[in-house]
Amino acid sequence: MKNKLYLLLLLFHILGTGLYAQVQIQGTLPTVGLVQRNQLWNLVLINGTTGDMNGMVELKLRDRSTGLELLTAVTNTITLKKGANTLNINSLAPVQYSYTGMQPDNSLNGLIPVGQYIACYAFVQIISDYQETLAQECFSFDVEALSPPMLVFPTDSSRLDITPAQFSWIPPAPLNLFQALRYEYLLVEINPGQLAAEAIQENLPVYNTGSLSNNVLSYSAASPALQKDKWYAWQVIARDGDQYAGKSETWVFQITKADSTPVPKEKQTSFTVLSSDPQRTGFVVIEDYNLYVKHYSYKSGYTGQITVHDQSGTMVQQQPQTIQYGDNYIQLSLKKSIIKGQNYTMSLIDEIGKQYKVLFSINDQNQQ
Repeated sequence: MKNKLYLLLLLFHILGTGLYAQVQIQGTLPTVGLVQRNQLWNLVLINGTTGDMNGMVELKLRDRSTGLELLTAVTNTITLKKGANTLNINSLAPVQYSYTGMQPDNSLNGLIPVGQYIACYAFVQIISDYQETLAQECFSFDVEALSPPMLVFPTDSSRLDITPAQFSWIPPAPLNLFQALRYEYLLVEINPGQLAAEAIQENLPVYNTGSLSNNVLSYSAASPALQKDKWYAWQVIARDGDQYAGKSETWVFQITKADSTPVPKEKQTSFTVLSSDPQRTGFVVIEDYNLYVKHYSYKSGYTGQITVHDQSGTMVQQQPQTIQYGDNYIQLSLKKSIIKGQNYTMSLIDEIGKQYKVLFSINDQNQQ
């Protein structure tokens, strides 16, 4: 009797194993890259039986590093044909989602946030009111940004007259991949003979701050002073909440002389400030053919364009102008074709096409 019972249990086990092997699940998710929510349903289910069967697909998505369950989902009832069945969101819809550890996303092509995941699928056969799981399979994948943060200013290997008032960078892309994007900014001094990457890894930071929500850091006068002729390295690390989201390259810069506000060589000369606001554009009357203007730039090392137009809008003078970070004191020697007593517009066009202007006229002593 015991032998018969043992053989019966063994038979049930063999049959159960056979049923479980009747359906196979194959995933097509990329191992690393961007993943849309709908891509989770790109599956191949293989029906190894001789007939069709009805059922549904269940999904559990977990954070691979913590084991936290992020979402569960169940598809509509489908008919699994004999052989291989290529499935996607269209053939499985409507899909019911339950978000437990991530923010809901109802967009059709919503992206899965940056992270390390494991997606576990199950095919549940439905026969009348009876349900049975015939197959289970799990797949691991990582979601990473297409590009990390990209540094903008100060530019790499730049030599600056003064400590930069701002550091700026471009966010990682695509931006809608992140739910709670924050930045850590790191600034270190480079020791003689040391590579920039080594300095970032090994040296104590001169300045370090985290949880920045903007991609611009204002380096105020209260921040640690940077020394003349020292080289400094800086880097930005992006995180989506607590999840690492990428880091920028390491760029370097040097302060070439002690911090001070540049002054014109001739202190008695009056420099008119250029303005990009038409309501604040100044007007100056000069005594000779030299126009003195001042322009403050947040960017360094580019060539701007100076133009002079008469009252009719005709350009009467044009020349390039090298622009450095900070105050730029410009002496423009006007052409003799400039007519005294008439009004002119002098414009400085920066590297993105923005214009800074001043109106001027040369004093005509014969004018009553």
